[in-house]
Amino acid sequence: MPITRNRNKKGIAILNFESQEIRDEAVGKGYKVDQFTIKIVPAETKVCHQLTQRKTTLNKQNQQSQNQESNNEILQVLEGISRKLNNIEENINYLNERVDAIQYGQSNISHINQERVRNQNNLTSSESERESPKQLNNEEIQEEEMENNTQNEITQYLSQIMNKLDNMENQHWSNEQKLESY
Repeated sequence: MPITRNRNKKGIAILNFESQEIRDEAVGKGYKVDQFTIKIVPAETKVCHQLTQRKTTLNKQNQQSQNQESNNEILQVLEGISRKLNNIEENINYLNERVDAIQYGQSNISHINQERVRNQNNLTSSESERESPKQLNNEEIQEEEMENNTQNEITQYLSQIMNKLDNMENQHWSNEQKLESY
């Protein structure tokens, strides 16, 4: 009787035969050893079992690599979203600075207007006649145009930011749906 690699423990034993003929004679026969009966089965059965195990392992590895690739894609999208959020944050900071400048400018303008009114009250009638009303109107018109331009610019930036946020929110939801589908 051939010696097994697992020293006659329960389970499967791998047997080495001297020739193919001896193996063919032993296949299908049962040998009684103490109270156990050992049945010899062809190696192809074990090979088939190993192949199915290997296929399942390869399938798992392929699935893991596909999951890893999709996770990498999602991470890239999330990194893009974070970059866009940083850009939006920079734009918001810039707009806040502009708003502060405009508010400071408006308080400056109102302060200048108050000084003009005081100066006009202090001016004598002859001095007030020298200053033309057209010149005062032109300055006021220019100041109003500057205010309107900055307000239009702020409105434009805010609308761009809102559009970007809407797009990012849509991408975020689609990415969450992709994650849930996995």
